[in-house]
Amino acid sequence: MIPARGPLAAFLLLAAASALSAAPGVLVPVALYPGEAARGEALSGAVLSEEGLTWLAVVLADRASVPVSSARGFALDEAGRVWSFLLALPSSLQGGEYRLRLEGGAPAGVVRFTHGGAVRVAATVYSSQSIRFDQGLSRLLTAPDPKKEEELRSLRAELEVFRPEAVRHTGKLLPPLEAARLSSGFADRREYLYADGGSSLSLHNGVDLAAPEGTPVAACGSGRVVLAGQRVLSGKSVVLEHLPGVYSLYFHLSELAVLQGQDVQAGQRLGAVGMTGLATGPHLHWELRVNAQPVDPQAFLARPLVDKSRYYSIMEELYRDERR
Repeated sequence: MIPARGPLAAFLLLAAASALSAAPGVLVPVALYPGEAARGEALSGAVLSEEGLTWLAVVLADRASVPVSSARGFALDEAGRVWSFLLALPSSLQGGEYRLRLEGGAPAGVVRFTHGGAVRVAATVYSSQSIRFDQGLSRLLTAPDPKKEEELRSLRAELEVFRPEAVRHTGKLLPPLEAARLSSGFADRREYLYADGGSSLSLHNGVDLAAPEGTPVAACGSGRVVLAGQRVLSGKSVVLEHLPGVYSLYFHLSELAVLQGQDVQAGQRLGAVGMTGLATGPHLHWELRVNAQPVDPQAFLARPLVDKSRYYSIMEELYRDERR
C-alpha cells in the first residue's frame, strides 16, 4: 500500500488493483472510492492506470454475491489513464457491507486488472406521505393510455443510453431554483388516495420544490437536452445529459426555454415552474438518474459528481513518488 500524503490523504480509500498482466517495472492500476456511502446516493470513484485502459466495469454485490448495482466507467483523458465511475446505490438497499468489484482492460474485452473491495452502505431513513387526488388527476394516473405507456418506455430507453464521450459536467450541481420549499423528499414512500376511495403505493424518484408559478428553472449543470416537450404525466418536461449515463430531469414546467439537441450551460434557464401533468400545485419535480437508477440530486450540491482535479493530483503524486 502506498503511504497517503498530500491529495492522497484526503481520500477515504486507496487500494492497489490486482494486475493480471503487468510488465516488469509497470505500476499496477489503483482504485479510488469511498469506503462508506448512503443508500439512495451514487458512489463516485476512479481508477488510475499508467498504461491506460479502454474499458472499466463496476459491480456491487451483497454478501451472497448477488449483484445489486452495476456501472460502466468513462475516461477523463484521451490516453485512458484516469477513469471515473458513478455507481447508483438504490434506495431499497438494506444497510450493511457490500462487495465491490472492478475490472478494466484492453480492447476486445481483455481483462488487464481486477480489484475487489468493500463498501459499507448506511440505511437512510425516508419519509412517508399521503397525496389525495381529485377525480381528474385520479383518472390521469390510473386510466389506461397507450401514449402514457409509450412515453414511459421512451424515457426509460433514453435514460439507459451510455455515451462514453458525453463528459459535460463533472463538478457540483447547482440548485435549479434560487428559492424554494422542499415539499417532497427523495425516495419518500407515497400513498396515492383516489377520488373513488381506492389507493396505491409509490416511491418518489426525485425531490419536489414548491415555488410560485413562473419562477425560472435553471440547469443544475452543463449538459445536452435529450428531451424537451409535453408528456402526459410529467407535463412540460426537460431532460439533460451531464455525463455518460447521468441525467437530470425537470417536470411539471409551465413553459420550455430549450430545444431537444441543444447544449446548455450550468445555470442556464430551462423553463419555469408550473403544474402541468400530474400535479396538485405549482412545483418543480427535480430528479437525477445514474445508469437509469434514481438517486438523490441534493447529495451533489455539496460535492462534485466527479472529483476530476483531485484524481489528476493523485495521479501526478502517486506516479511521481513511485518513480523516485
